[in-house]
Amino acid sequence: MYERPETRPAIERLWKLIALQLEARNVPAPESLSRDRSLFDIWNDECLLLGQTCGWPYANLLSDKVIPVARFDYGVAGCKPGDYCSIYIGTVDTNADVVKGDNNLSQAFPVAINSADSQSGLHVFSQLSGRAAQDTIPDENRIVSGSHLNSLKMVAEGQARLAAIDAVTFELARRFDSTIVSKVRILGTSRPTPGLPLVTARKNNALVPALREAISLAIQAMSEEDSKTLMIHGLVAASPDDYSGFRQSF
Repeated sequence: MYERPETRPAIERLWKLIALQLEARNVPAPESLSRDRSLFDIWNDECLLLGQTCGWPYANLLSDKVIPVARFDYGVAGCKPGDYCSIYIGTVDTNADVVKGDNNLSQAFPVAINSADSQSGLHVFSQLSGRAAQDTIPDENRIVSGSHLNSLKMVAEGQARLAAIDAVTFELARRFDSTIVSKVRILGTSRPTPGLPLVTARKNNALVPALREAISLAIQAMSEEDSKTLMIHGLVAASPDDYSGFRQSF
């Protein structure tokens, strides 16, 4: 979920390490990662061996199709291992009070969201209002950007006034898109929540221990450079209960 041109080679190398560990446990693994289909096609594939999704889609759209296996520990500041948060950002002239109360969020100004099913880019605003996201950021105030990086760019360019950016994505942007980051203002951070789960198809329930062990050993075998590039510090086991707070009534 955090792939970009600068991280793709390291992600590929991590996958090869995972695949080697799986093969040593007699678990067939593909040679490379799938990028030729939509995310939901991949997540819903009954043959999915391992993928990464967002907590909100898992809890609300995928829990009958996949099983959480683990969460990467990205070393996010202020979060326990395996958790993450969102960075609320605004234009350089946006007052931080905008994210300190629900009344401010009801103002009619454009908010960039990466997608309507994103925990860190939309539903996290519920923490500020205590209400569902659709009641916190009205549809008419939303600009769907398609990605966290695009949301960041829209705020930097003044096309939107506010956005919530996944903390891992934001740190990667600090490294690789520093000019864009310099044009936004950090307004605050959300409360920590469980990070993005690594998942497998439900039929692979018996493989979960092997998957966890393979991923953990692969992380230990990573080069120091790749670990820094991907910000991966370790692995935390994941369960459906981790994401119960993300469930929404429709």
